[in-house]
Amino acid sequence: MLKRISKSFYSMSTGWAALTGLAVFVFFMIVVLPQQAQKAEAYSGGTSPDTSYIYSAGDLYQMAEDYGAEGRAAYIYARFTFDLVFPLVYGFFLTATISWLLARGLVETSGWRLLNLFPLAGRSSTTWKIFPLRSCWDATHPTRLWWMFWLRCLRRSNGSL
Repeated sequence: MLKRISKSFYSMSTGWAALTGLAVFVFFMIVVLPQQAQKAEAYSGGTSPDTSYIYSAGDLYQMAEDYGAEGRAAYIYARFTFDLVFPLVYGFFLTATISWLLARGLVETSGWRLLNLFPLAGRSSTTWKIFPLRSCWDATHPTRLWWMFWLRCLRRSNGSL
């Protein structure tokens, strides 16, 4: 199955696809990322779990308290919009570029050609595991029980959370 997915990436990855991925990625880096950084600075006051590599549960609760209700809502909205779109843009850029380059540098029988699957193992898994915890900051958030249910289901299905 992985070889079939890899081959489909190779068939779709033309020079134009790689250039399009690069252009969209550069646009995000120049235009969208600075806007997101400004918005985050405005509601976080400079401290954020996204910019802190190590923090305790107490630190996380203090950050949530500092954000206030409006800041938490803005943070969660950003996670639902930007943090879902950016991995797709970055993943498309990486997949198209890696596939295009490897198609020109490796013979078709090389096992190294499966490296074009690397972007699939990236950030998306982290986003989906962390988001439910962040949405539970506010105890009155209506989706808290929903997230708790799905986290329990994920734990039971594969034990990775």
